[in-house]
Amino acid sequence: QQQVADRARGVRDAQAEAARVQTQTAREVAAAQQRGSEATRKVAVAQQSAAVAVASAQRQIRSAELSAAGGANQAATAQAKYKQ
Repeated sequence: QQQVADRARGVRDAQAEAARVQTQTAREVAAAQQRGSEATRKVAVAQQSAAVAVASAQRQIRSAELSAAGGANQAATAQAKYKQ
């Protein structure tokens, strides 16, 4: 009878350890998923920031091109007036 009790205790201990390991594993998986979600969010934010920066740079380039074209037109007009 003592052997049966010892075995039963051993089984209960093993079950408790298995449950503890399973709980710990579930916690670790949840934490890893959380880190993955956070990393995904950070990537999305970085992509959005990059898109905004590209759009801003494109606007600045276009503005500079328009300014240069305006300056060229003014120079051409001044040159034409000078030749007259």
